[in-house]
Amino acid sequence: MTTLRKACGNCTASKRKCIIQLPQCTRCTQKGLECRYDLEPLSAPTGQAGQFPDFSFNPSNCDSPGYCIMKTLKFRASDIDPAICRPGHEDAFEVLRLGFRSVPVLARAGKPAVFLHPKLEYSIDKHFAGLGEMGDGGVCCESFKRLVEMDVKTVPVKEALAALQALLVYLATFFFSSQTEQENENAGRFLTVLSEWTQALLAAAPNATKMPRKAQSPWQEWLLGESIRRTIIMSYVLSLALSGFQYGYCSNWLFVESLPFDRRAGLWMAESPQAWIAAAEARNGDEVGQQLNSLHEFAESLDGSPLVDPSFRGDVFLMLLVYAHNGVGASAIFSVTDFWQSFANPSQREKASSSSQSIGVICRENEAQQNRNIINAAAKVTTLERLVFSSLPSPNRLSAGKYAHVYHFDGKAMGEDYGRSAHPKLWAKTNVLYAGYYLENYFGATGHLFRPRMNKAKDTLILSVADPLATTLLPMYSAVADTGTLVQALLRAAPGKRVIGVNQWLSVRDFAKVLAREIGKKIEFVDRNPSFDIGDPDVEKDYADMMGFCIEFGYEGGKVDKSIVQPADLGVPVHLESVEEWCKKQDWEKVLQVD
Repeated sequence: MTTLRKACGNCTASKRKCIIQLPQCTRCTQKGLECRYDLEPLSAPTGQAGQFPDFSFNPSNCDSPGYCIMKTLKFRASDIDPAICRPGHEDAFEVLRLGFRSVPVLARAGKPAVFLHPKLEYSIDKHFAGLGEMGDGGVCCESFKRLVEMDVKTVPVKEALAALQALLVYLATFFFSSQTEQENENAGRFLTVLSEWTQALLAAAPNATKMPRKAQSPWQEWLLGESIRRTIIMSYVLSLALSGFQYGYCSNWLFVESLPFDRRAGLWMAESPQAWIAAAEARNGDEVGQQLNSLHEFAESLDGSPLVDPSFRGDVFLMLLVYAHNGVGASAIFSVTDFWQSFANPSQREKASSSSQSIGVICRENEAQQNRNIINAAAKVTTLERLVFSSLPSPNRLSAGKYAHVYHFDGKAMGEDYGRSAHPKLWAKTNVLYAGYYLENYFGATGHLFRPRMNKAKDTLILSVADPLATTLLPMYSAVADTGTLVQALLRAAPGKRVIGVNQWLSVRDFAKVLAREIGKKIEFVDRNPSFDIGDPDVEKDYADMMGFCIEFGYEGGKVDKSIVQPADLGVPVHLESVEEWCKKQDWEKVLQVD
């Protein structure tokens, strides 16, 4: 098993720390160098806990440069033969959906599918037998319930592979159907199962093809290894597609970029050992071997090539990877950058300590450059119909320099200013989302500032915040639950909108009342502001200026900038779960401090 090196070639040669980003690391981008990553074996044991990323969504774990190419679901199934998955279709998500759903159809017809080969000697029919049961019951059908009860860690690798392949098809059939837009209380659990099974197969992969030669032919050995590799990749691709659709974010893409497969044309589509050997231009099976490339290398090799390369020879897997990696033909893009990821990077602090700039200024400039990169890339997508750009107001500009340290706002605002001035044609089809105050902040590093404490003797919540901060309205919303809904609304709305991401406008006192009511406690208020002693002077300065800006100008700068609209003004329906409902779902006991 191989992965990307921990540093690119240039940084390795210069003995400099490499901040891995794709397609180029930070240093190579700044110096205009060609950036290349080599492959190396995984340094940690494959079974080591925590080595492989799971599928959970984490807004702070968005891979730089921080953008996700999305497609709206249009469900034009009649336009595509699901058994062929005709390439070149304009809707990449539709192709992705039917690419998964075509697997059992092609397998039963004895044809190689995306990640399942009918000539591999193992049984999968029993797992696919229940697909016809799904109907309105979706993944609640009995055959699916039996499938997810398996313990893939205790079965032979071929059986674990067959089970994961079936699980992929079941989930893709369900999630990419019309039920995608409906809530399903079990969806998170099913994705957790998918994550666990994928990691189990990934851990077993190095030993899967080391069977004695008498046990399987070279062709069977290659088919098993390639089936495992393709299944693992498509498992992550499915998860990332769902994450992008639901939240607008994709996590762990860098890891997926490092996953290897054999991209030699014709080998997977071969239906006999003789055809397989001929496709490899070898004399016998022993000469075919494995020639593995990472997804990153595969995508680089296609730069400037047509979307559907004739050399794919009908291999839908290769076509899907082009869609998944490049988003070629995308009609919609949602972009988001993460200031705090850069802020927490030790190399940025080293850079600040060796220069006259503060860490905040350095990370602001990094984020501004990331946004410029995103905008430049989006401007080149000829099929683009809508860009949804995540931004924030500029406290420095709107306050005429009074609040100059809200760096995590200003970096995004600088990107927005660049897009408007440098790419007016792109901006004519752009909507801007100003992310509101995350409800998730109550569980984060700064959550204690506005989170009430529990007085055990009184059985009462106590909130210590003074006016005017206590009564300043903030646009509260859930980054996890609400972002996807708002992005989808902005995809449907006419361009030219700048909307504040808000579920409800609440002050910190208002929210404390909601929380007390939902957990069945009384609430008392103390007219005393919390200390902004967070343990990091740069964070403290940023946060203090942000609160000052919110009090004087409004979180979105709305007291001076009247161009920002509310979600209700978009002209399309926007249905967000209430803050009360969000509070009910949280585990407050683990964060409420008790006095």
